[in-house]
Amino acid sequence: MNWLNINIETIQSMEFKRSNPVKRATWLSLMAYCAQQETGGVIEDCADWSNQEWLQVCGVSLEEVKTTCLLYGFEGNNLVVNFYPLEQEAKVIKNRASGAKGGRPKKKVAPETPIPQGDKPCGLPSGSDSLKRKEKERKEKERKEKLSADAEEVYQAYPRKVAKQDAIKAITKALKTTPVDQILDHLKLYSESVKDKEKQFLPHGATYFNKGRHLEPVEIISRPTTDPSQTLRSTAFDPRNATR
Repeated sequence: MNWLNINIETIQSMEFKRSNPVKRATWLSLMAYCAQQETGGVIEDCADWSNQEWLQVCGVSLEEVKTTCLLYGFEGNNLVVNFYPLEQEAKVIKNRASGAKGGRPKKKVAPETPIPQGDKPCGLPSGSDSLKRKEKERKEKERKEKLSADAEEVYQAYPRKVAKQDAIKAITKALKTTPVDQILDHLKLYSESVKDKEKQFLPHGATYFNKGRHLEPVEIISRPTTDPSQTLRSTAFDPRNATR
């Protein structure tokens, strides 16, 4: 049990009055342990406990429990706590047992009258409404998952992979207005155009997409390998003319 019912007569008894404050405090600590564990006021086989065990279990020292006292004392290997409320403990145990068996019978509750579909109160979704809502939630979840997957694919295609969290955020925003295939085609050409540049001189992904660079034409300069005497050729890819 989690509480103690100490009779006023116990506090007024000669045994309590003749005990000093330390012994009274020790007695209360022992009472609290016995009540919590429901030991009937007896701590069994504790005569050989160490000081550390007494402190950990009951919150009192070995010296305090070994001291002769009218409020508690050893009987063989057991420590007996005097004035322990045995009757109250028995009552608590009995009530608990009754509760486990069911206690008082539960009140019968009248079954609820089913509400016809056509008479449903405002605010209660019908079966059809519930299915529509679930379907809408499912599609929204799939849309977000695809958007997340597309953003990851675009990030991996971008030639400089730094500050991923910021880049993904900017890419996600760009994907809401530009098809993923168009962005990937753009990045394929862009990566080709900067393949000879140091990656540290390329803009971060967040900067590239936030500034709309994925919507700008990409100029590709190539050098023929068969005839070095020819001049450089340049081609351009304009994403605005890409087929959506």
